[in-house]
Amino acid sequence: MIVMQYSFTLPANYDMETIRNRITENGHKLNGFPQLIFKGYLYSIRNDNELDSPKENQYAPFYLWENDEGMISFLANQGYHQLEQDFGRPKICYGIPITYSKKASLKTAKYLKKEIIPISRDSKIADIIEQEKSSDIHTLTGTDNKLVASISSLNPEQWLLTRWTFWTSQTVDTKEITGVLSRDWFHIGYLAQ
Repeated sequence: MIVMQYSFTLPANYDMETIRNRITENGHKLNGFPQLIFKGYLYSIRNDNELDSPKENQYAPFYLWENDEGMISFLANQGYHQLEQDFGRPKICYGIPITYSKKASLKTAKYLKKEIIPISRDSKIADIIEQEKSSDIHTLTGTDNKLVASISSLNPEQWLLTRWTFWTSQTVDTKEITGVLSRDWFHIGYLAQ
């Protein structure tokens, strides 16, 4: 599997209804795309109180692919070409999933929380993988019924660990870890499978 995300930071005065309309009109087109496990059409709106007041307007689609063949096929297709025509060519971030677990249908998720954690040079990769697998089990078997799914991925190019958690409502985790490089919340406008 491969996780993939790109994002477009949009001007502060950008009408985000344009993005929501784009998602409504086009989201379904990737249903059934070969080797796509799912695509989350993510966005955030500047100063949105619902998402803890993000500083920027963003359109930031997230993908989970079965393999690189599906990802390459997507990048070569007309839909992606049109996205580049509309917004420019984005930097694509990708990673290797360490864990992927879900306890309910992803279609019930309305929000995604993304946490990026730097991996120190002193860390053993095997220990990090084991910690993530153990943490994943405890996270999804907990009592918080707002959590739908969780993915942890490793970016070995930049030595970053990214945790993607899918929620039915935004929640403040009282056990949020320290040492996080960034923590962002996004609306999930549509989920293609």
